[in-house]
Amino acid sequence: MKRISLAIMITCFASVPSWASINREARKAITESVSENAEVGFKKTYIGDDLKTLIETKSQSSFLQNYIYFSPVTLDGVIVNYAIIDSAMERTAPFTFLVLFTPDLKIRNVTVIRYISRYGSGIRDSRWLKQFEGKTAGSGFRLNSNIDSISGATISARSIADALERLSLLIPHLVK
Repeated sequence: MKRISLAIMITCFASVPSWASINREARKAITESVSENAEVGFKKTYIGDDLKTLIETKSQSSFLQNYIYFSPVTLDGVIVNYAIIDSAMERTAPFTFLVLFTPDLKIRNVTVIRYISRYGSGIRDSRWLKQFEGKTAGSGFRLNSNIDSISGATISARSIADALERLSLLIPHLVK
């Protein structure tokens, strides 16, 4: 039993991408979506216990971690977007994604940065992710209700929809 647990831990840690790699891919996605002149500087931002509890209660789902990576996105010193890097769980491992919010706190764009599983990778499809654009905290993020599901990716689709709802509830607290 100890060997199996050790093997699982080694596999999980070996597949976790480095922050440098995630940061590089997020910056690439931002320059492709916003501008190659966009400036971004992600900072690890902890979510306080009270705020975390409030958001988890409202969304009826839990954060994977007690922090996210957050940055305003600027062009010529003017904030044009807000960027958050977060993680959520798929069937067997966490995946990492980037969400851009407009200055009026609507989702502008979602990009899955790292997804290592063979299952559920349909959530990486930009056409599927497009349905989140324009959503805000009150828009509704329920799979099969106001979010289309993906055959073979039910767990991952629900996970990212829940995570985006949590981040939509969190973003007003980050930019006030």
